[in-house]
Amino acid sequence: MELESELVTKLVLPEGIPDQWKENTDFYTYLTKLGGYSVENLAKEVDRLSDEKAGILNQTQQLAFANYKTFIQTAECSRQISKEFNKIEACLTSLVDGLPQLSASCEEFAEASSRIKTSRRLNTLTLTRNAQLLQVAEGSTLSWIV
Repeated sequence: MELESELVTKLVLPEGIPDQWKENTDFYTYLTKLGGYSVENLAKEVDRLSDEKAGILNQTQQLAFANYKTFIQTAECSRQISKEFNKIEACLTSLVDGLPQLSASCEEFAEASSRIKTSRRLNTLTLTRNAQLLQVAEGSTLSWIV
């Protein structure tokens, strides 16, 4: 049966089976069905497929006409979404480009904050020791005067 399927396939499709059809079980089922047809049925199958194609084309046109407004709105929405995605992409690119500068600025801020913290701690210590420093200063001034 496998050899028969291969022969039918080569007769029907001399250039080979398209890749997207190779994994489609419906394709092989239809091929088997065609293999069982008589010559008269094969001739009718061509007409049946032509009629089915015309019917599907007609249904597609009716669907397009009936839903024209929806198709237009969908296209407009898709266009708007595409514009918004482009804006977002531009903003993200700008953000990514600015991150190194932001990182450097944050490091500078951290260093400056550390220096301020150290100065503040020294000022606080000086303030708490203010009375002692005044006593030492007054004592040394008096000893110079005497």
